[in-house]
Amino acid sequence: MSSGADLVIRKGDRLPIIERTFTVNDTPVVLNQATVQFKAKPVTGGSLVIDTAATVTDSLNGVVQYSWGTADAALPAGLAELREV
Repeated sequence: MSSGADLVIRKGDRLPIIERTFTVNDTPVVLNQATVQFKAKPVTGGSLVIDTAATVTDSLNGVVQYSWGTADAALPAGLAELREV
């Protein structure tokens, strides 16, 4: 994971649904047949506590979403990112 945080979320939160658009030089990245992972680790560091697939909702315009699950909301505050794999 990168050293910066794209989103900080608190324990118990399940909103907002995370939605991001992948771009290069302000142009959407086409994600046809792409796999995008959502990864999160505790703010204090350590191992990943979430490492699961996100949903590509608009492949031609590079749009991806991740909806927090019940188990995700029980985790301590963390750092998270979406990454195309």
